[in-house]
Amino acid sequence: MNKKIGVLVILVLIAIASGIAVKKGSHQSSDRIAADIDSLNSYYRSPAAHIYSQYVKKSDFDSSSQTQQKYAASRALVINDNDLAQVARLKELKLNNVSDDIISLDTLNTKIDSITDLDLNNNELAGYVNLPADEVLYFPITYDKRWTVTVDVTELKPFKVNQEKMGIFLEKGRHHIAMAYKFGKLDKLLFLAAMISLIAAFILFLIFYSKEITALSGPRKISRIGKICILAAGFVSITVILYLYFLKWKTNTAYGDDLYMFQNHWALHSFSQQLNMSQLGGKYRPINSLVFNSIIDLFHDNLNLYYVFNVLILAINTFICALILYSFLKSYLFSFLFSLTFGLSRFFYYSISQLLNGGALEGIALTWFLCFLLIVVNTMISNNLTPSKKYRRILLGILFANACLYTHERYISIFIFILAIVLLSRELRDLSRKQKTILVVLSILSPALNIFIKEYVYSIPFLLGTSDNAIKFSFSTPFSFFIDAILSLFQVNNGPDYCFGISFPALPFYDKVICILIVLILLAIIIAYFSGAIVSVFKYFTGRDASSKKIKTPEHFSIIVFLTVLLVLCISTCIFTVRLEHRWLAAPLSIFTLMIVIALTSVRYRNNTIKYGLFMFLISLILWINFSYLDLGINRIFMRNSENIAAVFKNGVNKKIIHKNSKKIYLWEKYKDINLRNDIMWTLGHGYFFKFYHIAEKEIVFVDSIYTKKDSSYLPSFPNFNPDTSQILLYDAELKDLTAGYLKDSLKNYTNNHN
Repeated sequence: MNKKIGVLVILVLIAIASGIAVKKGSHQSSDRIAADIDSLNSYYRSPAAHIYSQYVKKSDFDSSSQTQQKYAASRALVINDNDLAQVARLKELKLNNVSDDIISLDTLNTKIDSITDLDLNNNELAGYVNLPADEVLYFPITYDKRWTVTVDVTELKPFKVNQEKMGIFLEKGRHHIAMAYKFGKLDKLLFLAAMISLIAAFILFLIFYSKEITALSGPRKISRIGKICILAAGFVSITVILYLYFLKWKTNTAYGDDLYMFQNHWALHSFSQQLNMSQLGGKYRPINSLVFNSIIDLFHDNLNLYYVFNVLILAINTFICALILYSFLKSYLFSFLFSLTFGLSRFFYYSISQLLNGGALEGIALTWFLCFLLIVVNTMISNNLTPSKKYRRILLGILFANACLYTHERYISIFIFILAIVLLSRELRDLSRKQKTILVVLSILSPALNIFIKEYVYSIPFLLGTSDNAIKFSFSTPFSFFIDAILSLFQVNNGPDYCFGISFPALPFYDKVICILIVLILLAIIIAYFSGAIVSVFKYFTGRDASSKKIKTPEHFSIIVFLTVLLVLCISTCIFTVRLEHRWLAAPLSIFTLMIVIALTSVRYRNNTIKYGLFMFLISLILWINFSYLDLGINRIFMRNSENIAAVFKNGVNKKIIHKNSKKIYLWEKYKDINLRNDIMWTLGHGYFFKFYHIAEKEIVFVDSIYTKKDSSYLPSFPNFNPDTSQILLYDAELKDLTAGYLKDSLKNYTNNHN
């Protein structure tokens, strides 16, 4: 026994050591760095590179004052003393003769020339630059020897600038720049060693402890109290795992839609107003309105409590998913593990990060859907239910379907599925004509009533999609979205980064290998499941199986067929809109997970070692790739970028850069961008952000520059500017208050008139 444990420990240690080596070697891989660059380019439209014609020696920079350092950083590169030969043709910026008084306002008016026409494609940063003189092209990328830089047709070696960043010297003129990051052979060998070690550890573990695993996972006679204890322990474990897993991505600053809903909540006073609050956004979601108004009254502005609430809702959904899977797996252990592939999915980042639309909208709507799915599936697989019990269960399912519909209109397609199983499924064929008629009528009247209330009571268009955009039917865009949705279910991201985070082509080498493995395993499972049915149909119609009077189908084949219909219906309500987001695929993910589990349990295996080994291997791969997608792509998602914007302003409030009683903020951006301005206004709730953080609500005005130069004098850019109620702020990585400098330089008349 000790030898067995020793072998497993050694293999796991090899895998961990190899993985750490790969991670360390590729810490600044093109994939991770490209994510940062692409995030800036696509969302903020920030420059991918800067050009410098001056440099400062690091020794001089370190010995200068803080103000001088800021002055130097706005004009020149900081070069290590040992690398001065690389910038011999550049002019040296001397700091010893520059005083703080000379710097003050001049520094604020200076902007480094930037390059914005470099594109990121397949982990290569490429484009053209046109330089007016010999200069250094600076990239805000951490220096790594694996980067290759090709200028025109010549490969150059980058050097360190600005501490640990990269730069290359370029002569005057137009040049084509191409930067790429290449994994070395050692990196790939280490990754393969890690994969082989983990697989070997899995196989040996299953061989050594196959009896123990079978006993643990197989159905056993357990007392009622024992089952309750197992279920309670499972739920608590799921909750703790989800809480810790998503903690690093928790929302710490309120922004966007949450602010608008907080604002609307406190503006509405009666219960009926709050119940119909969703109508302000062109929706009819009374259950959603009731829940999030209730949690606002309970939690107020405590963001930690909203996080706990969202985690609890997701834990409930994951637990219900485990109960559904148990119907087929008959194993508490693997039901728990497979449910984690659902609960820890990247699809649920939104449900966790959004304070009010997360748990209270997407989460609770999914809860009703999973309850519906649990009831319907258990009804269809139970062989000992009387028709009256089946009838009552389907009635309960319709009740949960209505709860879905009045929480989120996306679930209206459920009723088509109910009609299909009532009229076509062989599992419900023993229902009486009266029972079927009632179920059909209820399935038709339920969505009809919802449409009637929206259209004729509240005058809300039924075909209204996300962001209040009218739904327009076409085939090209929905078809493209449908393909993206299916690929996402197979763990292959294929869509815009601002919605999906990071796409499959941008993944590191080893993550691509894992993705391909998952796709191959899932396809093999599906083919293995349906191959029996295909062979049976072929033999039946060719007469080669004369003994059989009917077509033999795989176990639970009817359920798989109807789940496929439900999957398509649920995806269809997500694709007729302006974009596709992962948060809308939560219900399809639960269906797809269930279908894969049914196929897995229906396929014949030589022994339990192979069966449980495949289960564990697939679970591990899915958990790994979902974490990688989030870890690598989180900063590309628009919600994360919006929170980063909000964090800049929250930091300004905490540091009292933003005055408590000011009523107007003139915001000067380092780079003019209409998209960024719209993002800031949405993120800050058009100024309500400041009231949420207990200071005066503010009007936000964007400006292009602080000064308008005419001849030799400066004229004020802000007529009637009142420093008692207004501020001028520079928006950058941190907010900077420019009000005092502006007054000193441009508002002498204001000062004289108010002395």
